[in-house]
Amino acid sequence: MKRIRSISYVLFIFLFILSGMPLGVSAASAPSIRTEKTEYFPADTVYVHYEGTDSYDWIGVYPEGADPGSMTSLVWEYAVGTGTVTFAASSFGKPGKYSIYLCDNDGYDVLDTLSVTILDNENDRTDYGAKAATVSATVDKGWSQTSVTIVPGSDKTLTYELYWSTGEKRLEGYRPIATVTHAGSDSFTVDLNDCLFMPDQADGIEVFVAQGASTPCYALRSRCPEGAGILVSF
Repeated sequence: MKRIRSISYVLFIFLFILSGMPLGVSAASAPSIRTEKTEYFPADTVYVHYEGTDSYDWIGVYPEGADPGSMTSLVWEYAVGTGTVTFAASSFGKPGKYSIYLCDNDGYDVLDTLSVTILDNENDRTDYGAKAATVSATVDKGWSQTSVTIVPGSDKTLTYELYWSTGEKRLEGYRPIATVTHAGSDSFTVDLNDCLFMPDQADGIEVFVAQGASTPCYALRSRCPEGAGILVSF
C-alpha cells in the first residue's frame, strides 16, 4: 500500500480561524448539471445531478452537434431545485458522443451543457474512476489527523482529486483538499493536512479521477467519520 502526504496549510488555517473570517463562502448556486462519468457502456445508467434550477427547467439528451429545438430530444426529464435524474445509456442510441443540456422553463435557452460518450469496446475507455474510498480519522493531543484510502479502478497512471462534499454533491467554493498521481491497481492512502479544517456543511469527501490532461471526472463519494478534518482544540 502506497502512502502519500499532501502539503500542509496549517498556518493559513490557523490565521483564518484567529481572525474569525469564514473560509470558502460561496454565493447561491447557478443552474448547473454534472455526471458521475464521461464514458458509459449501453448497459450503464447515466446519473445527471442538477442544482439551482426553477420550475419547468428540464434536462434533455441530443446527438453531438444537435442543439435543443433543432430536433426532438432523445430522452428528457424535468429538473427542479436540486436532485438527480437517471437515463439508461442504451436509450441514447448507438455508441457515440452525446450532449446533455439543461434548458430553461420549458424552452430551449441553454443554462448548462456537458458531453458524454457511449462506448462499444472496453479498449476505448479513458475514464477509469475508482472502485472504493474510505475516510479514517484519529485525534492525537487535540489535533485531528485524516486520511483517505483509495482503491483504483485500473492500473493506469491517473490523477486523483479530493473535494469536500455535502449530501449528494461537491461542496462549492473550495479547492481540492488534495491532488495526487498514482500508478497501478494497488490501494493507496492519502494523508490529508494535519488539523485540516472541515467546513460545517461538509459530510463527506468526493474523489475525481483524470488521465493525463483530461478533465477530472467524478468517481465516488465517501462519508466522513466523526472527527474527520475537524480542528478539536489548540
